[in-house]
Amino acid sequence: MPSQTSMPGDRRTRIRAKTIEPTMVDGNFEAAHVVLTGTHRGELMGTAPTGNSVEFGGIDMVRIQDGKVVEHWGATDMLKLLQQIDAVQT
Repeated sequence: MPSQTSMPGDRRTRIRAKTIEPTMVDGNFEAAHVVLTGTHRGELMGTAPTGNSVEFGGIDMVRIQDGKVVEHWGATDMLKLLQQIDAVQT
């Protein structure tokens, strides 16, 4: 089942992982490219809800120890997200 999370600042908006593509495994480190989708239903970084559908990507890296994630680093394509909710010009 794809994972879901809330957008920053709004518990009503759900973001769904459309795809998760493992890109690297090296010892206890793993990395994946993730494509996320959702609908802009709450204020985000000062931008009022638009109702726009959004799709944007990110990279997540984790360190696994004893079968559990003990560290996480990530980067999200916030520019693409903000363009889709008309917060910045394309």
